[in-house]
Amino acid sequence: MPVIRSFILCLTVVCILLMIAPHAVADGAKSKTTAWQSSLVCTVMPVVGSIVLLSNGDVDGSACTAAGVGLGSLGFLCGPGVGHLYAKNGDAFAKGVFIRGVGGALLVYSISKFEINIFGNSDDDNALPALGILLGAATVVGSAIHDIRTSTKSVEQYNQQHGFSQIEVRPCYFANYETAGLLLSMRF
Repeated sequence: MPVIRSFILCLTVVCILLMIAPHAVADGAKSKTTAWQSSLVCTVMPVVGSIVLLSNGDVDGSACTAAGVGLGSLGFLCGPGVGHLYAKNGDAFAKGVFIRGVGGALLVYSISKFEINIFGNSDDDNALPALGILLGAATVVGSAIHDIRTSTKSVEQYNQQHGFSQIEVRPCYFANYETAGLLLSMRF
């Protein structure tokens, strides 16, 4: 058990450092790759850590269970927006956190109202709580995917607002010369 706690502690420290590190970079051109990768890592690592904690915790509410739920919730709530913070777009980060928070609240409330009877007969109708669970989960996951994918747009906006040019090299076919080549384009 101490090994698992040490692992989770290290995982949490790495996630915190990954969330803070992009902001320590000097104000230069931002990288799209860094934005989406930091969002993805800061989402996945806490969720994996929470799965490890939950698999080692007791069902009766042990410290591992509480830490696992907290770490996973933090990962899903804040992790996807880290790329927006990297691009200094706090509004997009806050909007995503709010949407995932509302979806998570709906999910937790609906789970608390869902009745499972081991004998197969239920006195209550589970259709509304099941719909709430579905909508809550879809909202959380959909918002997380949206934030991870749109973090590159925040980087583009940042670079454009601060006057950083974008240079792009891509393969191209030149019909006039009937040959393939590379096209260099620059945007200001």
